[in-house]
Amino acid sequence: MIYNDAFVWLHFPRCAGTKIEFLFRDYYSEDKSIFQDLVDDKIDQSISWHNSIAQRESGDSDFTLGDRIVICSFRKLPAWLKSRYNFEYLRSPGLSHKPELLLEGEFLEANGYKNHADYYARKYLPPEIIENRSIRFLRAEYFESDFKEIFSEFIDISIIPEWEFSHRINKAKSQIPDEIISKLSNNCEDLYKKCPYWHSLEKIAYPDGDGGKFCEKTGIKYLEKSPNDISPEEKDLNVKIPVSGEKLLGNKINDDVHVGKEGWLFLRTGTNNSLSYYLAPDLFTEEMINNWINLLRSRINYFQENEIAYAHLFAPNKLTIYPEFYRGDLPFFTSSPLQKLFQKLVDLDLRSVLDHVVNPIEYFNNIKKDQQLYWKTDTHWTFWGVFGAYQLICKNLGYQTDMDLLKRDRKTTTLVMDTGGKLNPPVSEQATFFQPLVNAKRIYANPLEKYKEDRNYKNIFDYHVGSNVVFENPMAKIQQKVILFGDSFSESRPHLLTGALAETFREVHFVWSVNLDYGYIKDVQPDIVISENVERFMPRVPTDTFNLKDFVRNKLSKISDK
Repeated sequence: MIYNDAFVWLHFPRCAGTKIEFLFRDYYSEDKSIFQDLVDDKIDQSISWHNSIAQRESGDSDFTLGDRIVICSFRKLPAWLKSRYNFEYLRSPGLSHKPELLLEGEFLEANGYKNHADYYARKYLPPEIIENRSIRFLRAEYFESDFKEIFSEFIDISIIPEWEFSHRINKAKSQIPDEIISKLSNNCEDLYKKCPYWHSLEKIAYPDGDGGKFCEKTGIKYLEKSPNDISPEEKDLNVKIPVSGEKLLGNKINDDVHVGKEGWLFLRTGTNNSLSYYLAPDLFTEEMINNWINLLRSRINYFQENEIAYAHLFAPNKLTIYPEFYRGDLPFFTSSPLQKLFQKLVDLDLRSVLDHVVNPIEYFNNIKKDQQLYWKTDTHWTFWGVFGAYQLICKNLGYQTDMDLLKRDRKTTTLVMDTGGKLNPPVSEQATFFQPLVNAKRIYANPLEKYKEDRNYKNIFDYHVGSNVVFENPMAKIQQKVILFGDSFSESRPHLLTGALAETFREVHFVWSVNLDYGYIKDVQPDIVISENVERFMPRVPTDTFNLKDFVRNKLSKISDK
């Protein structure tokens, strides 16, 4: 991804994007107004330079699309499929690649997962982007003319020598039989029927059929759905989802959501392609596992040296706890990040690490028959899930849980939550929220948290990281000071884990960050530090280089400059 205040360019794979990366690296790296991702899979294993808008907004709290113009590399479907197949063949020659899959718009990824062209088309150019803003297609077939016409509005393209545009890079040798190539070229009508969403985009990008000047489109009313994205039970495009207290609802399927059984919705893609980790064995790599082990060891050593109690909680993905409601097969279910890491710790018998890790999976599987631990239409846990995790934390630290938390006031309402809101029309759910605070009082909120509250931005992702609140409870049974570093499974508001801990300990600081701030820890001098990390973000191993004060100062400065 490359962007400045006026545009954002998306690196749609196999559409001459590497050439654009190189041009910007070689001729515009000194322009500090332009941000360009580092293209190096040894440093960035998440391959963030291939982020979609949704991935970047979810994973980078400093990035919002705003009113930027979206520029996306693109090419015609037959050429893209050939390029993708050749690329994947070279990446994984040991796989049994089947070139005939190309005639269905399909191909094997390097990990063995069978993917579809429309998945990528919808990932980078989803309907909400196409329908609501200006899109500029930088077509591989007209690379030089499109590049010059599009980017001349934003940069000085005269500094690029003409020979650069005739110099091709990253071209893979063809591994496709001539018969398949011929069918791809001569049977386009059949191919496009199997990739209707891509076909819809081509009609926009190539309004005259074979080309012409780049097309800027401000909106279309309807984009077709790929049959590859629809399960056999969902072929009519109207999924009937029973939700607590609701009538059956017909909803168009969203690529980000898997519609499971009995009204359960699961995140399919999101920032870290959550579902993929259950479908392929090696996405959560040995290097990621080793990095987590080294991180936990480093933290444990620090806290032992400073005589601070420490526990790390992993919040499992909803799918890890409720796979029985998934509609389909999960061939590598135990390859999800938390399960792989925990199994490695057990196999190596790393008691020095295991003693500080809270893994709720086994306990949740034992109690889920009695209580709903996660919302059906949201990725997060209910208060019953919170309380289960809270019990395990207290046990790990050697303290008694406060069972009175389950007697606190509750509020029941019907609302649309995160995955339910991704369907069209949105699906609501009746939800009961506990109000755990009785004795604890919030005594501090940092400027970022106050900024959110003053503008009612409490549920806007871009303003979460860096939020910091402090609760005080003189009547607490445990007269200890706690710092909790966590994410949306803890929350700066008191209805989740932060509130449960605030009612239990004398003083609780919450910092919305999965990275520790050792400067903050030194200033507060806690008795206990708890870190929490949801499973789906485990591929991004924390670095613990976070500085809360600097982060908030920079964040608010950027906000004020807008």
